Amino acid sequence: MGLSLMLVATGVGAQAPGNLYCMSNPSPGTFEFASFELATGLVTPLQTIPISTISSAASACIDLDRGTYHFCTGSTLYSYDADNVLAPVITPLPLPPTVDFTAIEFDRCDSVFIGILHDPPLQVDVVRYDPGTNQFTTLLALPPNTYLLGGGQADLDPATRLYLLQTAAGFIGVDVDQGVLVYDTPITVPSGLIGFGHLAYDCTTQRLVGTAVGTSPEGQYGKFMCELDPATGVATILSNGPSQAGIWKPMLGSSTIDLGTGQFLWSVASDTIAGGNISSGLMNYVQSASMGDLNLIEHFSGCACALSTGLDDGAQSPSWTVFPLPAADRLFIDGADAGAPLLLLDARGRVVLRATGQAGRTTMDVSGLAPGIYLLRSEADAVPVVIAR
Repeated sequence: MGLSLMLVATGVGAQAPGNLYCMSNPSPGTFEFASFELATGLVTPLQTIPISTISSAASACIDLDRGTYHFCTGSTLYSYDADNVLAPVITPLPLPPTVDFTAIEFDRCDSVFIGILHDPPLQVDVVRYDPGTNQFTTLLALPPNTYLLGGGQADLDPATRLYLLQTAAGFIGVDVDQGVLVYDTPITVPSGLIGFGHLAYDCTTQRLVGTAVGTSPEGQYGKFMCELDPATGVATILSNGPSQAGIWKPMLGSSTIDLGTGQFLWSVASDTIAGGNISSGLMNYVQSASMGDLNLIEHFSGCACALSTGLDDGAQSPSWTVFPLPAADRLFIDGADAGAPLLLLDARGRVVLRATGQAGRTTMDVSGLAPGIYLLRSEADAVPVVIAR
């Protein structure tokens, strides 16, 4: 059986798979945790949020296992039960008045949050927040004056352990276990398009998607669904044409992916959700909401905490070890069978390096490879490898 680098998608929880969950703004000064029915556009308010204004530092994420929607204003975390509509858990964060916790994502593997502590212009740190201890731990300091986009354009891959963040200047990927920068690339869109936003991540196929606006006569200023290569920052068009709806968005208009259907969805001004299918490229969804702009939309689907290598169920763990992880220029393999073929595969399953196992230690030169996630395999064994510089 062949090997492929992919992630195992889990099913949704008790939350309705035909719904999005979001922050609704039905009238000035009113914000509600609400559900949006994809088939009809019906918005059902679930809990009123005790705030009257919202800033660009606000962000949201889900805990799929507990059925919880987390909304953070920057200084306070509101946790809402999407199953039973219980009273929210409200947690004031231990932060100075000028510092915001933004672009949050929930790490289901460690039950912590990953996000950005932002105290402009100097402090821009990738951090881990432990809700059990109410404490922050810095993972990596980003360059000062890193400009963040409103609504927290971020995602987290639970298996490859990458925190994925779009900034105004490009795209960043951080290994949250090692605290190292894996990707730091400017974003380039195809000719005839401008901008790139609505960043979302399909962890079942390891694809980053978003939208760019058409400026050519064919585009008529519609939005095109695009895929972003994290190693190069180059975006390519996925959609078979533009979506005429969805050019403008609310201040915290965001995006999500229904992993069950492969549908990429983003929130639009004028109380609308638009989207397209990642696999087919069809821009096939536009639905008006029954009331209010929909901010920080999320779908309750996600991926497991382990890579699936495509091996038979009875395959054993490798008898050899690989280091350092992440690697920069050299990868060392101890204990591989002498003469055994060693293959390094990229995220699409393509062989990018070959070596032959040596007695004792085998060395692979990975200096010519782009940073990212790879799979090292030898016969029936395989391990994920991170390359970062």
